[in-house]
Amino acid sequence: VGGGDGTFSAVLRHCQGVSTPVALLALGTGNDLARELKVPIKQAGSDIKSFFKWVDQAHQVHLQIWKIKFGEQSIESEFFTNYVSFGLDASIVQAYDYIRDHPNYRLYNLGKWGNRIAFAKATLAKFGHEKVIVKSLTELDSGKLIPLDTVRTLSLSNIRSVAGLGVSNQLSDPFDQKIELLATCSLFEMLQYLSPWKLPWAHPKVMGSAGGWEIEFNSPPAVQIDGEGRPDICSNKYVILPGQKVTILSTLPEET
Repeated sequence: VGGGDGTFSAVLRHCQGVSTPVALLALGTGNDLARELKVPIKQAGSDIKSFFKWVDQAHQVHLQIWKIKFGEQSIESEFFTNYVSFGLDASIVQAYDYIRDHPNYRLYNLGKWGNRIAFAKATLAKFGHEKVIVKSLTELDSGKLIPLDTVRTLSLSNIRSVAGLGVSNQLSDPFDQKIELLATCSLFEMLQYLSPWKLPWAHPKVMGSAGGWEIEFNSPPAVQIDGEGRPDICSNKYVILPGQKVTILSTLPEET
């Protein structure tokens, strides 16, 4: 699969349960999954032969895929492998998509740096504007209700890498059937996306690690899945459950 995180996410439902291993040719801006799995990132002008040499030497690991259900009866569903978030982070991603898709967008000639400049513009446009009120938050393993009220961003992290820059959660494991839920309550905590947890006051709050979550909001928040804004799945309620696993090539040993 050639592309970035969003491209891989778009074909996930067709990769689940398939015995043939997937090789990820990382061509995106953030390449979070590639960084997580130690997949080489294709640089402009680099020889494609080196990638095929890597494919020959890589081994198979089994990546846990997650399902996000939404809608009136939580019947409709999408799949993700990196992370899904609601609130400010998602608003920034949606604003970035709008800037990048605008007919007068002039930053394509700068490649990845052009995309990063566009992302910075989107961040400045949305930063501080979004707050999300959580009506209820349930850990499905135990049925426990988790107390939570107003947040800037609510995210579920399957991998550690985030936004091509920092670390979302050091505990996240792409191979297990648990997913961590993080609450970012202040603008200072948004610095997690720029620094790999080096700033002690910028940590998001880890609300727990579970095999499934149910989240209900007072009103539909902005949503992003694997770095792609998704205004098309607007809903008050979301259920996150494990999907099947995808066999993918990596130089990172699978954890047990």
